[in-house]
Formats: sequence, C-alpha cells, structure tokens
Amino acid sequence: MSENSIALINWQAQLLRFTVFANLETELPRWWKEVVEEEPDKIDAQPKQKLYKYESTYGLGKLILQTQLNRVDWVHIVGDPNGTEISTLGTYKDVLSTFSKLIHKWFGSKELPAWNRVAYGVILVCPADSRPESYRQLGRLLHGVTIDTENSSDFSYQINRSRLISIDTTEFKINRLSKWSTAASIYSVIEFSNEGIRQLPQSLGGVASRLELDINTAAEMKGPFEAHLLPEVFDKLVDLGNEISERGDIA
Repeated sequence: MSENSIALINWQAQLLRFTVFANLETELPRWWKEVVEEEPDKIDAQPKQKLYKYESTYGLGKLILQTQLNRVDWVHIVGDPNGTEISTLGTYKDVLSTFSKLIHKWFGSKELPAWNRVAYGVILVCPADSRPESYRQLGRLLHGVTIDTENSSDFSYQINRSRLISIDTTEFKINRLSKWSTAASIYSVIEFSNEGIRQLPQSLGGVASRLELDINTAAEMKGPFEAHLLPEVFDKLVDLGNEISERGDIA
C-alpha cells in the first residue's frame, strides 16, 4: 500500500447499502426470513404505496430491508447516536465482510428479479485528534488537492470518476461518486437546578475524516439484466469502492 493512503482497517463504517432497481411483484418476497433467518423487530407495510420495510438490531447497528415497486434496499446502519462521539458499526473491513456474506446469501434466493440498475453505497469515517489532523488525512487521499489544514473549515470535495467494466460480455459504465469531508459530533449539556433548566454552551465531541461513496451502474444503461449477473456486479462495485477507500481519489 502506498504512503498516500489510509489503510482499509483504519476506516470505520457508519453505513453500507446495496440497492437494486427492478420491477417487483406487488407482494414482498420472503427475502428477510431467507437471509436473516429470524423475525424482524419492526415491520412497516404500506400496501397502497407498495412499500414494505423490515428492520432489526444487527451487530452494532441495525439492518433494514426496504422494497418499493421498483427498488430493493439492503441497509446496515448505525443506531441512534450517543451524542458525544461519532458512532460506527466497527472497522469497515469487518463490517463489509459480514454485509457481503448477507448480500450473497440473498443472491441465492429463487425470487430475485431482473434488474435495471444497481448501487453500492457506504459512509466511512476515520477518527482524528483534531480538525487539522482530519484535513491532513484527507490531503493524503486527495491527490492534487491542497488543504490549508490550520486555517480552513467546512471543507467538502465531491467528484464522479466513471469507469467501464465488462461482465459476461456486457459492458457497464460505472459511476464512482465520492464525497470527502470532515465530520464532528456536537453535544450540549442540560443542567437542572433549583433555579430551573439551563442549556450549557455546545461542545465539540469526536472529529473524523469522512468518505461517502456511491458506486452505481449508469442510468443510461439499457436493462433489464438477468438476475444471475448480480453477484459479479456487486463484487465489482465493492472492489471499486475499496480501491477509493485505500488509494484515494484516483481516475
């Protein structure tokens, strides 16, 4: 690994998402029970809108399966923030391993639909001691971008660098959208006394470099594509996302 990168294990995951755009049946397939093998904590069913959402505690966060008439979302996300620190699901490497196994288990379903587009999304953070330190981390990953680490604030950098990949004789244009910034948790303390309730000034909690990725097949691609292509397409999208997290903003 080059010196201009943050090791994959240093990234902490806040969200992983896999989205499939497809024409679904009106009834929710039994995907949740096939994949998770237990009943969800919550079910939200809105039949008129063809919207179904299953949700359960999962790992250090929660797992969500949401289906609409034309899309399926599997999402692993942190739970409610604790207010003083930047909450995560754990190291990206470990969380991705678990999430990938879950998605590949779903690929074994007999009810997978033909699809039009797919997308792999993540939100990653890398803890830092201070905002300048987070900018130095980002600077090592954003080749050619100079950040005034001591005198800057509210930094945000976004870019899409598309690539062509070939799967089963089909060529796909892949959007590689990355958003780079610094995240910080802000918290307030409420003081109770005989004189009443008083809110003390806000304080800065944890600080971290933040990377948001949306790796997706381009909208102009003509579908539908067969369901048997999904495993290889998913793995390709994950590899492209990992490349950015390891090597930074590269063409």
